[in-house]
Amino acid sequence: MRALREHRAEKLYIACDADPAVLAPIEALAREENIAIDDRATMAQLGHSAGIAVGAAVIAVLRN
Repeated sequence: MRALREHRAEKLYIACDADPAVLAPIEALAREENIAIDDRATMAQLGHSAGIAVGAAVIAVLRN
């Protein structure tokens, strides 16, 4: 959320199997900021992509 609020996020990857109640405010802010959203990956896939041993609901790609 901080990266979104600080206008540092370029793209969001949102897990398709994450709790919608958790994702709703994040998705709303991303849409307000016109941030691209990809929601095809699972939490396990996002966690693996981030190099962590647990699932991740959201991963942000930051601007340079």
